[in-house]
Amino acid sequence: MRGLNDLGQGRILPGTEEGAFPFWSPDSRSIGFFIPGKLKRIDIDGDLVQVLADVTGFPRGGTWGSSGIILYTPGTSSELYQVPASGGTPRKVTERITNLKETSHRWPTFLPDGRHFIFFVSDEEQPDMQGLYAGSLDTKERHLVVKTFVGTAYENGGTIVYVRDGAIVTQPFDERKLVASGEPVAMPDHVAVNVTNNTALFSVSPAGNLVYYPAPSEGPFALSWYDRDGRRGDTLDTGPIRDIALSPDGTRVAEGIYNPNGLNRDLWSYDVSRRTKTRLTSSLEDEGRPVWQPDGQFVLFTSGFGGDPSHIYRNRSDGSGGIETVLKSEGVNEVPGSICRDGRYLAYTRSTKDSPASVWILPLTGDRKPFALIQTQFSNFSPVFSPDCKWIAYGSGHNTTRGDVYLANFPDATHQYQVSTQPGGLPHWRGDSKELFYFSSPQNSIIAVNVEEKGGKLSLGAPRTLFPLSSPYASFLGFDVTPDGKRFLISTVNFPTASIPLTLVTNWKAELKTK
Repeated sequence: MRGLNDLGQGRILPGTEEGAFPFWSPDSRSIGFFIPGKLKRIDIDGDLVQVLADVTGFPRGGTWGSSGIILYTPGTSSELYQVPASGGTPRKVTERITNLKETSHRWPTFLPDGRHFIFFVSDEEQPDMQGLYAGSLDTKERHLVVKTFVGTAYENGGTIVYVRDGAIVTQPFDERKLVASGEPVAMPDHVAVNVTNNTALFSVSPAGNLVYYPAPSEGPFALSWYDRDGRRGDTLDTGPIRDIALSPDGTRVAEGIYNPNGLNRDLWSYDVSRRTKTRLTSSLEDEGRPVWQPDGQFVLFTSGFGGDPSHIYRNRSDGSGGIETVLKSEGVNEVPGSICRDGRYLAYTRSTKDSPASVWILPLTGDRKPFALIQTQFSNFSPVFSPDCKWIAYGSGHNTTRGDVYLANFPDATHQYQVSTQPGGLPHWRGDSKELFYFSSPQNSIIAVNVEEKGGKLSLGAPRTLFPLSSPYASFLGFDVTPDGKRFLISTVNFPTASIPLTLVTNWKAELKTK
């Protein structure tokens, strides 16, 4: 902690070792914070530390209201909970709409009345539904305030302050109706964005001060090669990249890249040798999850707009021609996962507002009638054909906080195996079907498992860690691997370094008067 006028480096608060995501009490005399497994508070005068509640996984922010309530997110796939600032039994405040693929409610900020708040909704399947929502301690009703793909937000004297496309923006905000009006006004300040957890690195105080980390000049992501030992090689591309997929011949990368509005993606094809990009789509819809056809001539993807279900389309990989519909089922959300190497079947994820995600198969020849392969009471997702087309690897979420990697034989799924021993997802095969790779979230690492087929059944080796990632965002972005299993293409996050100082802006509202 340091004062704004201090020339020194500030002082460490004893008892806050491993502390993260601090937030102030309304009277500025105490600080709430998280350590692994706990929500705590410390009184800054007496250095008294108190445990308030248990948390699971990686918490995603807290806020301390004038009514003496702390609102917080205890894990990466969690709703908001409340607990008295003196400690007590936590109580759930919000409910995720899981059938709309809401993955988390995070980064809450109380409004002055201590009962209403603004929070960020994370939605992996429909990123354009992500945004800042208004909620209340007295009801589970909530509504969208503004669209953005990062939190947090601050309310100051009838103005909401948040980040869009890396810039700090402001908008008039009605504290009674909890709605924003007019158009956002961008300030000249560009802020670093931590895309691992959907937050912008800035803070606004009621006293009129603004502090932030400046945005890295090279953009939020760096798409780079890694070997099996984790040594980083060439960086291919930088920018707001979310999805990646290597072409079958390894010469191109399909990328889902956010547009300048920060609300939707278009697809691009990146030429590895020439270091050039070709736009594949251009629309108001959000387009991502690229999947290459085995011949490399087309890229399949999912596309949707607003709260409508997403469907599966394709476009030529050289950008010529128009977009073709591959699968569009009324009222069904459809996301491509993998095409069998012989080009006859597409494995994809299907969900509705009344059912969790399940793995389905679309025959690409004959009558093209889809059929279900994996349906359970849990979500099943990210299906990937083995190169010999005999097996499908997929992720399955057995509760709200974890998922595991499984294998099932194709086409009847009569044999199923659990591959991961710790939570994991995003499976990828080696080109000979004898090794499977996936991302382990607790270990923040790429894991490899040997796969051997004997008489129509599988023998699985013990999972072994190949290398840790510099950023856990690979769990959301994904990665890809060359057919020989020796090189991994991963998009990492460019964080501000210790050499970049924080920027302080006093009387920031004066800037708005010039707009």
